[in-house]
Amino acid sequence: MSQPVFPPVSEKDFQLESYRFDLPQEQIAQFPPETRGTSRLLVMPRRGELTLEDHAFTDLPDLLPEGALLVANNSRVLQARLLGTRGTGGKVEFLLLTPLPLVMENELVKAVFDRNTMKLISFVDKETGRIYDHLNADGSGDLQLRPNTIYAHELLSDMSLKMSDARTVWEHLVYPWGVSSLDQMDDQFHPYHEQWHRYHKDDAYHNGTIWLWNNGQAMQRLIEYGQQDIAYRLFKNMNRQALEEGAVGGLSENADAWPRPGQTWVRRSGTFLQAWSNAEHIRVWDQYFLGIRPNMLKKEITVNPKLPSELNRLQQSVCIGDGNLNCNFSKLADGKQYVYTWTGSGDVKFLLDFENFSNLNVNVPSGGKVVVALNETEMHVMVFDADANKTANQKVAVDKAKVVFQTKCDKFFEGTDFAKPCYREDLKSMSRYFNPPLDYYSAE
Repeated sequence: MSQPVFPPVSEKDFQLESYRFDLPQEQIAQFPPETRGTSRLLVMPRRGELTLEDHAFTDLPDLLPEGALLVANNSRVLQARLLGTRGTGGKVEFLLLTPLPLVMENELVKAVFDRNTMKLISFVDKETGRIYDHLNADGSGDLQLRPNTIYAHELLSDMSLKMSDARTVWEHLVYPWGVSSLDQMDDQFHPYHEQWHRYHKDDAYHNGTIWLWNNGQAMQRLIEYGQQDIAYRLFKNMNRQALEEGAVGGLSENADAWPRPGQTWVRRSGTFLQAWSNAEHIRVWDQYFLGIRPNMLKKEITVNPKLPSELNRLQQSVCIGDGNLNCNFSKLADGKQYVYTWTGSGDVKFLLDFENFSNLNVNVPSGGKVVVALNETEMHVMVFDADANKTANQKVAVDKAKVVFQTKCDKFFEGTDFAKPCYREDLKSMSRYFNPPLDYYSAE
């Protein structure tokens, strides 16, 4: 096919004046045509001399050559212009070309944008480097230490800040029996969920009581930094509760933050078998210890195992879509081996992310199997189809950047341990005594 012949470029082509022209207001379309598709269409044929032809939009199918690629643009105009006033009274206008969370990188990403005052309100305290739990009514930050901050790490870009928050929460709020809702050194701390002689039960619910459903997020944060052995200590404790205590087979909603006098473990409370607590326990195992994170809208499964070092052998089947991913792990004399078998209908892509090795993507057919064998210096990946034919065979080298990052994480989290009850006599919540005790209908 011959290419169009364009006129030679002149100096005028680079002058703005060459692109000014009169456009009568009546020639500017204000509304769509009454009959859909009757709008005008200007066509420049891709052949011979440069010519322009007038057509209607309904002519488009006849104008497209055989095998043409038609790209549909379904983008829409968003309300991205923010108007406001400065504290001095001056007007200010923001035009956001990207979503606000993406605009606020580094320091800005840690802030909330007040559309009424046009102020960026920081969620990070500059003196302590800690993330605010919430903003008070006057806009000031609240530095009460609660587990809410570990749910905000995806909004942060500062890796050191996220690591610091993860360790702070673990060492101050995560006891061997679960995550407390408030730091025990806070004046509002209530050590026991039910202590009717001292306070109403609801006073303790958000002010010290253990919430077991927070365990999953607390463990996830440590696992993300390769600290699965620390996280697994809490996971094992919850396994014991589920199998041997309370409502067998389930985890409770709440628990006391401190053991009662003369006890070494806390009393469970709230709903004795709560779906949320159990769901988080299962989620953190499947998605972060076992490391199976499916995205079936994209037909992808991330495989990023971070199993605790004390496990030598494991077999598990994870239900995904209309099939299962059967997982087998075993320690060998010279390393480790993982075997994954996909039983779902249709092919999927495995996004392999193993320890300090470079990431690798492999296509896995229905009924296919992936074998990953690794030691300290090399990873070997093999893919087999449903008939046991080898379809891929690849060796993967160590990723030096991963090694550097993991070394940094191991050094930072070295010595991280559970929070320990700090019994003291000056607790405000324990300063009163009610006799007869309060009940659900009491009003102080």
